[in-house]
Amino acid sequence: MRIGPVVGVVLVLLSLAAPALAAGPEFYLLGGVALANLGGDAELLGNAFAAELDIQAGGSWQSTKKSRMGMDVGGGMRYGRSDVIGGAVELRYATRGVKYDLREVSGSGVSATETLKLNYVEMPVLLEWTPAVSGSVQPLFVAGPVFALKASAKATTQALGQSDTQDFPSGTIKSAAFGGLVGAGIKIKAASSSSILLQARFQAGFTNLVEDNQGLDLKPRDFSIMAGWSTER
Repeated sequence: MRIGPVVGVVLVLLSLAAPALAAGPEFYLLGGVALANLGGDAELLGNAFAAELDIQAGGSWQSTKKSRMGMDVGGGMRYGRSDVIGGAVELRYATRGVKYDLREVSGSGVSATETLKLNYVEMPVLLEWTPAVSGSVQPLFVAGPVFALKASAKATTQALGQSDTQDFPSGTIKSAAFGGLVGAGIKIKAASSSSILLQARFQAGFTNLVEDNQGLDLKPRDFSIMAGWSTER
């Protein structure tokens, strides 16, 4: 992944948000459940796991790709000229990846799971829009790029009551990635300077997570449901 285009996009978004950055900051914490998945060649990778079990364990195996349930937590700082338009920068820790259910279908009923645990420290740079409405509940919309650094990359195999976790070999998973997110939610005024936040976000990766010499194209497709608290200065 080239860093230059990433920096360029971030600078453009910050310049668009600059007219709004006049009031004091609003700090917030936001965390919840992440349903992580992979697009691209993820189905082919699951089929490869099943084919390997055909050879190693015998029988006929099938793979079903499922979301990996994890967490998406962090904090942010928002600036805005008013309560309507603002810009925000966040620092988050998120569990990404995917899960494969592997089942022997020729009659034995034996099953296994293979979970790719790809965890990242991420920095979203967001534009926020909170339409002016009467009452204490405001709708909230966010969108922007996300720059991510790999925190860990492991694969966990579970079969016959046993579990084994291994790190991905060096040079397999890229150390940095770039994506974008869109989200919507509500902001509930709880006091004069604080609010409760509820959000749902979809995040898509633009970078192939695996090195090019692996012959695969795996990109995140993640959905998060989060709650949090904000306070204004």
